[in-house]
Amino acid sequence: MANQSSHSVSTARGARAVLIIALLPVVVVVVGGLGSAIIQSFGLLPLVGPVRLTFDAYAVTAQGLPLAIGISIAIAVVSTTIAALVGAVAALVVVSGGWLGRAVGVAITITISIPHLIGATTVGLLLADSGVLPRLLGIEADAWPPLVGGPWWVA
Repeated sequence: MANQSSHSVSTARGARAVLIIALLPVVVVVVGGLGSAIIQSFGLLPLVGPVRLTFDAYAVTAQGLPLAIGISIAIAVVSTTIAALVGAVAALVVVSGGWLGRAVGVAITITISIPHLIGATTVGLLLADSGVLPRLLGIEADAWPPLVGGPWWVA
């Protein structure tokens, strides 16, 4: 009985360690990206020009900020709900076993989250109207197509 109890404790510790290892890169990317965006929005991390504390990014967009926050939260809730549902169904299929469970398990292991997060963050930073690519090429914010750098919420 004591041996079984120590085995379940070590299994729980192992699962916790695997979870921490899996979540650590995601947390680093998300926190690093958000922190960088916040610092840059205050003018403390400019790509070019002098470093100066400014609230211009918030003063100029103060009217549209509540709508933008609402849309961002709505997108996050919907995408998180869909991801949770798809993940729960995939987990049930994998646990059920059989050839379909093995096929779904292989598909899940192939699609790793880290490259997708890094790729999406990189593309976002490159294409944003205040991103790296426009600054390097000297492209004005108005020169971007409305779907990429325009006033529409999908930009």
